Amino acid sequence: MGYYIAGGALWVLVAVYLGWRIRRSMKMLLQAPPEMTWLIYLVVFTLCAPLIALTGSRSQSAGIAALVGAFVISFALSYWALAKARDFCREKDMLPPAGGVMLCAVSGGRDSMALLSFLEQLAAEKGFILHAAHYNHMLRPTADRDEDFVRLWCADRHIPLACGTCDVRAWAREQGASLEDAARTLRYRFLEETADRVGAQRIATAHHVQDNAETVLLHLLRGTGLKGLCGMEPRTARRIRPHLTVTRAEILVYLHENGLSWREDSS
Repeated sequence: MGYYIAGGALWVLVAVYLGWRIRRSMKMLLQAPPEMTWLIYLVVFTLCAPLIALTGSRSQSAGIAALVGAFVISFALSYWALAKARDFCREKDMLPPAGGVMLCAVSGGRDSMALLSFLEQLAAEKGFILHAAHYNHMLRPTADRDEDFVRLWCADRHIPLACGTCDVRAWAREQGASLEDAARTLRYRFLEETADRVGAQRIATAHHVQDNAETVLLHLLRGTGLKGLCGMEPRTARRIRPHLTVTRAEILVYLHENGLSWREDSS
């Protein structure tokens, strides 16, 4: 009796996991470029055809097809996002030379952790040195825990990390600035100073497609000129945005496929 209960529970867990995996994969697939979508369909069919032929049960065939399809979709989209970002970095001359230094801004959130991991891979391939920088704005109750998370993550991977902090709220009052403007000003000042200190030729930030769209919309609401309609520049002096062609959905796929953790914004 216990054997059947354990077996039933195992199948329930497998079914739940499979459903979650398929749901997430299909959501990603809907946002994939057409050429990648057709390639995924071809790979899934090629892998599933012989497996389905060997099984006599329709339910088994459907399960095999669904499971293989889910894994292929996730892997393919993760690879696609990486390939796009690599091509974008090469096209816009974003990477420092071999032996040079890249400074990556890291908040501990989803986007910056994906960027740091991506640059870690590129650093190993291209021979540049990766540094990270975290700025504690002291605005959220979890700010110190966010900093501790980044410290531990970088320490585990032997990535040099610089941390800075300031009472942004107090500084904003003194300067008569908004919290958002004050936080941005202090954060970029810290990044530039840190880059000077470590000799970084590039400063990477984790802006992606949706961030760029929001920037264009904000510029429209403020009555911007034609320049503002172009959105964010991929590279401004030594500041770069390697993920500007990557979507939020692709970032999530990359994080899950690589087993990366991150801190959620509690605000």
